[in-house]
Amino acid sequence: METGLAPPDTDSLEISLFGPGYGECIVIHLGLNDWIVVDSCIEPISREPVALAYFKTIGVNAFRIRLVVATHWDDDHISGISDVLRQATKAQFVCSSAMTSGEFRAVLSQWKPKSIIPGGSGIDEFDRVTDILADRAVDTKYPTPRLAHAQSMLWERQEPIPAEVRALSPSDAADMSAIAELAGIRKSDRRQRRRLPYIDGNHTSVVMSIRAGTASALLGADLEIRADRSLGWYAVTDHATNKADHEAYKIAHHGSANADNSEIWDQLLVNNPLTALTPFCRAGVLLPTCDDSDRILGRSTRSYLTAPATKKRYRTRDYVVQKTIDEITLQTCAIPNGFGHIRLRKKVNGSNWEVSCIGSALPLERFVRQHCRRQKAKK
Repeated sequence: METGLAPPDTDSLEISLFGPGYGECIVIHLGLNDWIVVDSCIEPISREPVALAYFKTIGVNAFRIRLVVATHWDDDHISGISDVLRQATKAQFVCSSAMTSGEFRAVLSQWKPKSIIPGGSGIDEFDRVTDILADRAVDTKYPTPRLAHAQSMLWERQEPIPAEVRALSPSDAADMSAIAELAGIRKSDRRQRRRLPYIDGNHTSVVMSIRAGTASALLGADLEIRADRSLGWYAVTDHATNKADHEAYKIAHHGSANADNSEIWDQLLVNNPLTALTPFCRAGVLLPTCDDSDRILGRSTRSYLTAPATKKRYRTRDYVVQKTIDEITLQTCAIPNGFGHIRLRKKVNGSNWEVSCIGSALPLERFVRQHCRRQKAKK
């Protein structure tokens, strides 16, 4: 974590996006020392959740966190989120209302004797979260996270600086599909001509609208475009209120083409908004691609990337090791040693945003100039 960073003014909105190449976390100041944490990843030096490391650096106590939000339960979004919640003793925990069966069982495990919950690290993290919620529940035997649903108000403050956090997804159809999976209906309809829609973690992601004073931002999570307008981004653009005025945008799904559509830019954002995104490199997938970067810059010239992850072939002098790596890997990525941090700040009733690229973060245009054009020149 970079040292010497100062906290925001009490009358400022801050959107801080962290991302090393695999992992993502957003820390938001809503003014008046009220904070929320969205998703979580690990700071590579301290090995603690990056949100907690950042709070230590700027001198903010974790009890000032009002919400801890898991937009969805992919591993790159939830590493260490239970540790954040444990220290955020005054915070509510929020997750998507469209739960998978593993997530649902993790909640129910607090309502009855513990059972083994299969599902991997995402479910393990969720299980730890529900343990914390159960420990804090003093007036109920049925602790549950707060469930985010399209148009639900997650947090608000009326005065002296009005602020709100509103969920824009998941949609009613996503909720119904998740319920069908829990009921085992989707499994039983495999031979039917008209099947229920397939829903995975990205499709249940919690997109959020953030407002403090006149400043605003849209957080895209990993929500994707679906062909049916009752699902994904189409459901957001068709039903969102207060359209076309978000000034900043955390780009969805690491800039992937399957999470982008002109309706997002035309109906939910101002012209040429500030945008920020994190890269993704895992299992042969590298995002954003050069085409993704060009597409984003065509929409916003004020775009920033937390880390310049690029394709790179791993080289070693050991022939046996090199041969094994070449046989079992699709591609490897070069990820900078530094931890990328894009910090956007604006006075809640001001007109100008202050952008800071900290660590390995950089303007997206520079990433294109340094990496993409070099790749094209080699072809």
